[in-house]
Formats: sequence, structure tokens, C-alpha cells
Amino acid sequence: MRARTEKVREALRGRDVAVSALPYDYNHQLARLAIEQGVHFCDLGGNTGVVEREMSLHGAAVEAGVTVVPDCGLAPGLTNVLAAHLIEEHGPSRLHIRVGGLPRHPRPPLNYQLVFSVHGLVNEYVEPARIIAGGEVTQVPSLTGLEPIAFESLPPLEAFYTSGGTSTLPHTFAGRLDRLDYKTIRYAGHCQALRLLRDLGFFDPPARPHTERYWPGLWRAMAPTWSWPGSARRRGTPSTSWRWWTTATPSTVSPP
Repeated sequence: MRARTEKVREALRGRDVAVSALPYDYNHQLARLAIEQGVHFCDLGGNTGVVEREMSLHGAAVEAGVTVVPDCGLAPGLTNVLAAHLIEEHGPSRLHIRVGGLPRHPRPPLNYQLVFSVHGLVNEYVEPARIIAGGEVTQVPSLTGLEPIAFESLPPLEAFYTSGGTSTLPHTFAGRLDRLDYKTIRYAGHCQALRLLRDLGFFDPPARPHTERYWPGLWRAMAPTWSWPGSARRRGTPSTSWRWWTTATPSTVSPP
């Protein structure tokens, strides 16, 4: 680790700006090294706890004349900038953020395609989500608050709480908003599938590294034995059909 740190120092030395596209676990240490070298720094973020540790470097950054901007991805990132702009320009009392990156050609069993770190993806499903409710910052469990989402010409979709998306928005606008929440959009049934994996222990600390390591291959191997509403099976004749999708009903939809 010491040798790696020295290599990072060498890479930063003499630069103006550094951008981290590494998993969020590294961002606090990278931000600290960037400040040490007098280099402006931004990252893709995704974990509010890590961002709070980066914010603890504020004094050192000011002293070094360095700007550190965490959470510069899509969500958190672009969505937070747009949300803050809407709040400042229009002064709503409630703001509901819904974000989803969906494959055009979904494949079972999860009808989802990895487009970023599987470690970060799993974390979104595990850690609690921060929201504003009743004007105060609070937390709700991820994979809850299931609600249907509909767009013309698209299959049924759903949205549910996931962690990290609001980042520092709840603390910035607590007291100004009565409600602020963030949910991830997926094809219908995804949330229940992830709940099953969670309940089976795939996301428990001892199992999680193995789940993340074998995630892509696991689903490719299992795909022929799963079915999904509106999706034709691509190969093989399954001996078992796993039908665990649902359309959100009033009993599973939390009020906005």
C-alpha cells in the first residue's frame, strides 16, 4: 500500500486537476493525497459516508488552495445539480428524484446490465437511503418504497429506495423542504429479485465479496432457467420457471 501511495503521489505531482474513476472506497485517500500535492480533485462518488470523510478535509483543502468536488457522476452528481437548481429557482416544498439506467435489450433474470462497479451497485441495495421527511433528515431501508413507473412504449417499470443518490442534498435542504426522496428505476420485478438475494444472504458481509466477484457470470449461467414478463427466453428450455416479479400494489407503494 505504501508503494502504491508513492506512485499516486508521483502521478499527481505537477498536475492541475485529478479525476478519480476508481471505486468510492479509494476517494478519501486520493482526495487527501491530491490536497497534499496542491492538485484540484473530483470523483464519481456514490457513497455518502465516504463523501462525508472527504468533507472533513475542508480545512486542509482551503489551506492548500485546492478545490475538492466529490459525487460528480450521474446520480449522485448531475441529478443533484438539477435538483438544487429546481429548488432554488422554483421553491417547491416536495421533490421526488427518480433515476434509472436501463438496457434497451434487457436479459433475464434481473433485466439489468452492469454499466459501473458491481461493488457500488450492490452497496446501493444494502445501505440505508437518506431522505427528508417532515422537514427532517431521516433514513429508510433500501429496496423499500416500491412504486410503479410507466412510460409510453416501455415495459412496466418500478422505482424503489436505494442509497447514495441524494448525497448531501438532505442536509443542505433540511428545513426548506418538507419531502425529498430518491428512487432508482428498474424493469418491474427487479426489486423483488434483489430482496430475495438479500434474504438468502448474498449481500451479508462474509458472502458479499464472492457475490460481487461472480455477479456477471452467475446471471449469465442462470439466465436460461429464468423467465420474465414480456421477455422471450433466448436459449434452452428451462426445467424451472422463477416467477418472482410483481406489479406494485397499494399495499407495497409508500406514499410520496
